[in-house]
Amino acid sequence: MMNTQFEFTSSQLSAYMDKIRKESQCLIDELIVKYSP
Repeated sequence: MMNTQFEFTSSQLSAYMDKIRKESQCLIDELIVKYSP
């Protein structure tokens, strides 16, 4: 039971981190465009 729960949580965490990474990349790209000479 615990093991399955942990795997489920780990999977969710992985998806969440992936989402954050994509959003961060978009934000960084915007900043580069905004502040590049």
